[in-house]
Amino acid sequence: MPSSGSRRRSSAAARRSASWRSGPGRPAASTPTQFLLTGVPAAQLFTVASTSGLAVGVPGTLAALDTALHRWGTTSLRDAVAPAAEVAEKGFRINRFLAAISHAVIEAGGQPNQFLGDGLLALFGLASSPATACRQALQAAALIAANVGHLNRQLADDHGEPIRFGIGIHAGEVIVGDIGYRDHRVFTALGDAVNVAARLQDLTKGLDCEVVFSDEVRRTAGLASDALPSTEVTIRGRTEPMVVRTAAHAASLSALLAPGTPAAASA
Repeated sequence: MPSSGSRRRSSAAARRSASWRSGPGRPAASTPTQFLLTGVPAAQLFTVASTSGLAVGVPGTLAALDTALHRWGTTSLRDAVAPAAEVAEKGFRINRFLAAISHAVIEAGGQPNQFLGDGLLALFGLASSPATACRQALQAAALIAANVGHLNRQLADDHGEPIRFGIGIHAGEVIVGDIGYRDHRVFTALGDAVNVAARLQDLTKGLDCEVVFSDEVRRTAGLASDALPSTEVTIRGRTEPMVVRTAAHAASLSALLAPGTPAAASA
């Protein structure tokens, strides 16, 4: 039987505020899927290479490319390769992003738990007090800002848009344990705190900030009541509005958590 228990945890969800879509089309308007071999699932055509611990999926194979060129001989090699190269580049950027935020979570004392598309659910407090867990989650947000800033500088030569992110943090009771069925179990957390953290992350774009965290996190972490702007928000699934704190720049949280600062005193 899976072992689980009800504990007080701090949960943080971080997600890039960017997405893309692609669809089918003729070679003249080439697509990322035009290299796929007929009858073979797309997942089986991804070759995975590891560079500095980062897994990079590259769609298609030389055999598939050769097939594509034979089918559409009038398509230039550059045009034929471009869609797959673009998808691979975007996948590479996402992997780099997930690595950057995962390293920040681990450095702060948390545990990366679930990768949700281009986002991450992280858990804090698995082996620490609620106060420590909340401070670790806030510190992780500041470290994420530093890591993503460094990543953006590394990717500047690619002439792509800088990676932007939003972080939601909430604390509360959750159930932790191995969740799933037979051989398909994963260790994770379930509960209102996890759901609210995800809802708060969704609010970062509308509130024009990088971090939104509940006043519960602020109190538990020992931040002063006037440390950051507060606002009331409506959380889907809750009848009462919630008071939250916002940080326009996640990097600013480091100063608030420094020992001896007025903002680090208990409210």
